[in-house]
Amino acid sequence: MKILFATDGSAFSQVAGHLLTRLPWPSARDLTVLSVVDQPTLLSPSAVPTPDEAPHAPDVKPIIDQEVERFMALGWQPRSLVREGRSAREIVAAAEELTTDVIAVGSRGLGGVKRFLLGSVSEQVLTYAPCSVLIARQPEEHGSPSPLRVLLAYDGSPTADAAVDMLTSLALDEHTHILVTTVMTLMTYYRMDILQTTSPSWQAEKQAAHDRLDRIERRLRSMTSNVEVQLREGEEPSQELLDAAEAFNAALIVVGHKGRSGIERLLLGSVATRVVHHAPCSVWVVRA
Repeated sequence: MKILFATDGSAFSQVAGHLLTRLPWPSARDLTVLSVVDQPTLLSPSAVPTPDEAPHAPDVKPIIDQEVERFMALGWQPRSLVREGRSAREIVAAAEELTTDVIAVGSRGLGGVKRFLLGSVSEQVLTYAPCSVLIARQPEEHGSPSPLRVLLAYDGSPTADAAVDMLTSLALDEHTHILVTTVMTLMTYYRMDILQTTSPSWQAEKQAAHDRLDRIERRLRSMTSNVEVQLREGEEPSQELLDAAEAFNAALIVVGHKGRSGIERLLLGSVATRVVHHAPCSVWVVRA
């Protein structure tokens, strides 16, 4: 698995680095540590500074060296990469050139002139990346819960199946606890949910959802016995996922980039985006 870790040395990037070392990656892993010297956007030709006025580019070598040394001490064999340009654009371009499987970034980064992985940059990476994106966020509790607790959002869509494939490609063991959650969307206006939940079509959809959850549970249990499944019903799928993650004390939410349409929709782009913005923990957004 090819991993691109974008760092600026901020506390948020350090959280991303810690998460990378904590996840049960397969032995065949290829890590590149990237830092970008961010180039400011000029509003007009007259805004071009003279050589004396131009700010000096920050020295990112110490940042790269520190991260490389940390991963090497843990048995990784990382490579380093420095690029110049607009942060999000360079991260995405590097991922394309390296045929990366997953980009890991902090949810935010340095502020001021040296800013790198601000929320806007992370969101741009999430939007334009050619691969899956792991956005690391420090849980509200001090440190991370142990064992690793992962909430997998599943609705039977191609990207949800890709999320399952990604999860099963990891070296899962008894130190990983997984909660597979499906959300069925209720139409609560004018109490339509009363008619909705008693209709034969709803009951058929509910049984189909249970069948999918049972299938995924059996697949994951071949790797770890610590698997639970949950079918939730609610007006807002993203809020149901967030509530489930909080109740489960999840350290990581795994979601597909897009999901099913219709009455049982779960992982539409807007849902995944809201989960990323409001999750109390890290989020891995998987592309098919």
